[in-house]
Amino acid sequence: TLKEKLLEVRKPPQGVRLFVGGVELQEGNALPSPVECTAVFYNLELTQQERRRILGLLSRRRLRFRNKCFESFSEKARADEQVVLRAVRRDPQNIQHAHPACRNDHKIVLAAIEGDPTCLKHASA
Repeated sequence: TLKEKLLEVRKPPQGVRLFVGGVELQEGNALPSPVECTAVFYNLELTQQERRRILGLLSRRRLRFRNKCFESFSEKARADEQVVLRAVRRDPQNIQHAHPACRNDHKIVLAAIEGDPTCLKHASA
């Protein structure tokens, strides 16, 4: 999507909201081509307390629904390198739910494909 392409080139991990004529675009909106839009970027950063709590959740031995758990984390958590690395090491398929910037991160992609080579298809680059 356009949002994913914009986010792949931005560091640190950020979110983006797209507006056309002052109205925010929602996923799945059909747009005429070409279209002029405004992109508003925002930083995605966890506090140390949030990071510790989430890493603790991922460390539980009997975590049920491993993949579903990571998928349900906030966008900020799925953009945090430490969180994503832990999630991918626990279940390499979690890379598909990571923020686009993390799916483009060499260390994260390598950890995923070491656990499951089929995960390469979820990498951004």
